[in-house]
Formats: sequence, C-alpha cells, structure tokens
Amino acid sequence: YFTSRFGICYNPGKSVQSVYSGHRHKIGSIAYHPTEVIVATGEVHLNPSIHVWNMKTMETISVMNTSHRHGILHLRFSQDAKYLVSIGMDQMFSIQIWDWKQERNLAFRHSGPFPIFDIVFHPFNSKRFVVCGYHHLSFWKLKGRHLSQTNYFKIPIIPGDEDESVSLTCMEYINYQLGASVESDLVVGSNRGDVSSFCGGQHFTIREKAHDSQINCLKVTQMFMKRVAIVTAGEDGFIKIWDPAMRLLSKLNIKEAELVSESYPKSFGIQSLDLSCSNESKSFLIGLRAGEILEGKILEETVTRQPNEEIDPNVPQIEFKMQYVSYLKSHASMNNNKESQKVHIAVHPELHILASAGDDMMLQLYDFEK
Repeated sequence: YFTSRFGICYNPGKSVQSVYSGHRHKIGSIAYHPTEVIVATGEVHLNPSIHVWNMKTMETISVMNTSHRHGILHLRFSQDAKYLVSIGMDQMFSIQIWDWKQERNLAFRHSGPFPIFDIVFHPFNSKRFVVCGYHHLSFWKLKGRHLSQTNYFKIPIIPGDEDESVSLTCMEYINYQLGASVESDLVVGSNRGDVSSFCGGQHFTIREKAHDSQINCLKVTQMFMKRVAIVTAGEDGFIKIWDPAMRLLSKLNIKEAELVSESYPKSFGIQSLDLSCSNESKSFLIGLRAGEILEGKILEETVTRQPNEEIDPNVPQIEFKMQYVSYLKSHASMNNNKESQKVHIAVHPELHILASAGDDMMLQLYDFEK
C-alpha cells in the first residue's frame, strides 16, 4: 500500500515492512503486476510521474514522466503485463498507454469530462480495455500508436428518480465456455448497490440492491467450492459471495471483526478488497474507509443447504469461521472539513510506545518496536 510519498511492503508473517522512497511527490494510485512481485505507483502532482518497482528489493525498474496534469487517478497492468494504462486527474480524464519495460509512451487521449472510477483489460486481448465511471462505460482499442474508442455506453437516467447521479464504480470480466469458444462478459458494480452486466452490446441489471449502498470492489474467483464466484464489497461493510447467476452464497459483516470503532459508522465502508488463496490458507485482504487494513483468515469453510431468508435454499450456502487480524490502524475523521481533521501523537519517554488521538474520540496505543 502507499502513504504520503512512500510505497509500503509489509510482511505479516515476520512483522517486517520495507519502504520504497523513490517518489518525490505524494502517491495517489497503485497497480500490481499480475504474476511478478512488481508494482506501479502514480503521483499526485501538476506533472506526475509513474514508478515501477520491485516489492522484494525496493529497486526502481522504470520511471515514466506522464502527459497527465494534477495527478494519476488509476493504474492497471494488462493481463500479459505488456502494457500499463494510466488515468489522469485532469479535467478531461486523460488516458495514457505505456510499454513500461521500455519506459515508452504508446498513446495519449482525452476521454471526456466524466470521472473514471475503474479500468479493466480484456482477459484475452491486451490491446483492448474498458473504463467505467460517472454515467458511462467506454471501450478502447490500441492499434499501433493510435488509441480509439470503439464503443460508448451512457447509463440512462431513470425518470422520476430523485438520485440521478448514476456511477459505475467497479468491474471485472467473467469468462464462460460457449460451445467450442470462451466468451467474456463484464460484471459491473454501481453507486446504487446494483450489479449489472454488459454483453452482446447490451447493458442490463442482473441484481438490484445487491448492497444497501455503493459497491466499491468486485472480484471474480474460483477459490470457493472450485467454482466461479463473484465477490462484492461496499460502503455497507459487507463482503458478499455470489454464483454467476448472482444468487447469494454467503456474506460477511466487517462489524463482526470487532476491530474497528463503531463511533463513526462510515468507518466500516470497504474501499479495497483482494483475495489470497494457497494450498495452506484462504483469506480476504480488506482496506476500510477509516484507513484500516485487515486480513480475514478463513479457518473453516462449510457448504450447507440450511433454509435462509436471504439465500436461495436451492443454492449451496457457504459458511465461514473467520479470524480477523488488523495490520494497520488509523483514525476515522468525523469532520468533513479536511483542514480541520487532526491526529495528535505522543511518544513515551522510555518505552517503545506511541499514542495517537483523533477527532473520532479514539485513543490508540502502538508498540513500534514490534
């Protein structure tokens, strides 16, 4: 993860962290290489740069001075890791494509005045990608050094709806076999809590109110029951697992972790989610609105068919026995004015203890030797 101008790589097993300090300015975005221990980070600055670095050695691999203005909003590697795409914080939300190994700019385009919230490359074509955001979903293609928009879908406003600001906030491709070929459809989450799909040139809702509020994270995985599942998480503090037909298989409530203060309800909003799966363990890596980083370790996974009001009785249900560990603590500000948000710290005169207090009315103690 990043904080200020530093990239942090934390090993929870050894409780050791390494710091990448190659940036001169604050970091605002991050992307991970799909197969190697390589990460890309983008700056928030009038003339921002992108650094690609090794998470084990903390050595810089490449530095790219971008054509964006004010900062880099999003970064994403292609599935084959050949390309890196960046989205700018400028008024026209510029898009830039990189051959990052050669530090070479391949294409630059302005996307338009609507904010962009996510990027995803096509799983089988590294020269095609999709962006989604406020009121729109757009498809892009790289040909040589020319970047063109191949399709643009504007999300219609529902007549009479009080909230007209429809935003598509996160998305992922889901693959399935159709005859002798493999097809790929987009699954998309929204600020209304709905999950929709884009396939065959059509956009349609497949699950209304999958969450009570905005969906921030959406993943497609095979780590449960060795079948394809869709995992969503959002501002309501829930992680939900669905089958491809969007039938609910299981859900986890972050409040049950009992590691986050309930003095500020928005603290439980899930901002980022990753899934970790090995022969020995499965876990959720969770970033919260309050700045906390948690790991939810799955101790037991049981498949049942117990009747449940929310879960389809004809669909196998997954029950988890969880253990939550907090790796990073922070303070949730109850003050919307950023200039008034304050955290006070003090260091013990003799012991390796640091104390912090914020306007969330919480006092926290840290052992910084460990």
